[in-house]
Amino acid sequence: MLILAGLGLEKGDISLRSLEYLKRCDAIYFDSYTSFVSGEYLSFLSDMLGKVIVPIERNALEDRVWETIKPAKDGDIGIVVGGDPLIATTHKIIISEAHKHGIKTVVLHSSSVFSAAIGESGLDFYRFGPTVTLPFWSENYKPVSFLKSIEKNLGNGEHTLLLLDIRKPGTPMTLAEAAEILAKAIKASGENKLGNVRFLIMADAGKDGAVKFSATIDEMSAYDGSRLAGKALCMIIPAPLSFAEKEALAAAGIIGF
Repeated sequence: MLILAGLGLEKGDISLRSLEYLKRCDAIYFDSYTSFVSGEYLSFLSDMLGKVIVPIERNALEDRVWETIKPAKDGDIGIVVGGDPLIATTHKIIISEAHKHGIKTVVLHSSSVFSAAIGESGLDFYRFGPTVTLPFWSENYKPVSFLKSIEKNLGNGEHTLLLLDIRKPGTPMTLAEAAEILAKAIKASGENKLGNVRFLIMADAGKDGAVKFSATIDEMSAYDGSRLAGKALCMIIPAPLSFAEKEALAAAGIIGF
């Protein structure tokens, strides 16, 4: 059997049902690519289960997925992921490969940044368009297409949840890095539609010590990043707000909208 279990957002979010399934596993792997989970949480989980949890990278779950899950034909293999399983395409590949080879699967859900960030923002869930990812730039990879996706959502009167990329090994993008990439992408695209837009910044949404505030790209660049050290960030680019949404943001002490 192949068991795909969500760890949620915070140490202790994993369900009792998930723990029971994982206790019987012959091996447990941690997907270290699609989300950020602290080493403290993994150590806590390992102690709870009395088992070693082995981090594995993206190619073991995509290019070499059959090699990874093959032992599940004769035993129980667990893969734990941050947040909620099956949201990432990688996890759907794992399940599809298991079904192809007749391996029974169990998916155990948990809390996710999608529900936590949108819920805690105070914005209407039904007014969100497609989610967008802000990728790290490299010398040979400098995409700007994500800007078009944001602008399309805004044109449709829809909010955008912007997920920030994770640098291996498990290091989330900082606010300064996000601001720099956004500014460079806007300049490279030759347009400036987002230059003065206020972003809703969500740090560690769904966790103790969560932080949220609004900022333009310039304000992000000047923000004291030490306040957000080690926190996983995401952003929301709001479309024009309804009266109820404005009230919710004001009640949360978030100004600028």
